[in-house]
Amino acid sequence: MQDLSTILASDVAGILSQLLGSPTSVSRNEFRYGRRGSLAIAVAGPKRGLWFDHEAGTGGDLIDLIMRVHGVKFQRAIEIGRDLMSTLSQRSHQRTPSFPVNHSNAGERIRLARIALAIWDRRKPVLGTKAEIYLASRGLKIDRLDVGHVLGWDPVESAMLALMTDPVTSIPRGIHRTFLDGNARKLGRKMLGGQGVVRLSPDEDVSDALGICEGVEDGLALLISGWQPVWSATSAGALFRFPVLRAISCLTIFADRDRAGLDAARACAARWRASGSDAAIVVPGVIVNVE
Repeated sequence: MQDLSTILASDVAGILSQLLGSPTSVSRNEFRYGRRGSLAIAVAGPKRGLWFDHEAGTGGDLIDLIMRVHGVKFQRAIEIGRDLMSTLSQRSHQRTPSFPVNHSNAGERIRLARIALAIWDRRKPVLGTKAEIYLASRGLKIDRLDVGHVLGWDPVESAMLALMTDPVTSIPRGIHRTFLDGNARKLGRKMLGGQGVVRLSPDEDVSDALGICEGVEDGLALLISGWQPVWSATSAGALFRFPVLRAISCLTIFADRDRAGLDAARACAARWRASGSDAAIVVPGVIVNVE
């Protein structure tokens, strides 16, 4: 077991990128996560791969961190750790020193996230803008929805904004932008900063069950229909990677009909079920059981 922890620690920055996304702050020997940077993880030096949460008073190695993030038991954490290393090894044929290169990448991710959140801070309410017209053209009347905490309008770039937050820590990571022309027609979509989920239903509305879908518009449609709580993963890839959340015992996955969407939904459901949680996949008119 220590052997696997040592292997994971050899590329700790790469492992952390997959597990937790962009750090809140970076120093030469340590990455920090959390609103106050309370989760400290050594990325260099003799303690590389060890972590400590100063708020919770707990810590451990990277296997322990996987157990915490995914909400799984020891043996399943080992399997996830091996999968993470396999994914990293497939990305590059050459072993890269974990700290120098990844430190630079982490710094760039932080820079882009700051730009994204600055754009978010200048947002205007969606109601009365082209974003509301665009949503209405898709049959989405949002005037009775309370989604101002995650949806906004950027008049500078003529874009509907959605705030993306870390699915585990709730830390803001970036923004999802839907650019609109003068007639409120969609021109395209782009993400800025780190990827995360759009918490259409705030954390206080989530107890032991949650719905997850791909698109922001899909999530709004679910809310309008009366289904909640629901989050948007923003893409099939993000849905594929959506981590197990320990507080949630039942996940409903609203899948797109395309191949990528269905594959992502099945992978997500299988992972949640392997952790002991209930998971169901819903597509238009069909409920797909994943054994």
